[in-house]
Amino acid sequence: MYNSPYYVPMTNGIDLQMQELQRQRGQVQQLASQLSGQPSINQTFQIGTSNLDFLKYANDIEDVKKNYVYGDTPFFSKDLSVMWLKNAKGEIRIFELNEVVEKDEKDIKIEMLQAQLEEMKKERINNEPSYKYVDESVEDKKPTSIQTSTRIKKN
Repeated sequence: MYNSPYYVPMTNGIDLQMQELQRQRGQVQQLASQLSGQPSINQTFQIGTSNLDFLKYANDIEDVKKNYVYGDTPFFSKDLSVMWLKNAKGEIRIFELNEVVEKDEKDIKIEMLQAQLEEMKKERINNEPSYKYVDESVEDKKPTSIQTSTRIKKN
């Protein structure tokens, strides 16, 4: 059995694997000794605004004054009609917000026709005569500017 040709390569293979294992064990011990002398500390500090600080809601300006901010921070009312912009110094700027509704061609045409209609109504009111209708009979009154003359008969 020991004279078998398979015995030698198998022994050489195991020996090679043992040597490789010893070499790797030495490398691990060497790395462990290097790291034990220098502790690794990985800490990150993030100072400033985070994504959560970007959008804040407030009921009134008093709520805005109470909050501390590190940079320009917008505060919105619940109905999104007012925006307060507060900076790190504590200065507050107030903005009034209005929704802009995008109009298509039909909406623009309707607005144009409504404006023309309003213009025509104004022209009609301006062009109406200034006199008033009177319900008095003309027969009851005698004209004051007409002179009456009497006829003279000739003989």
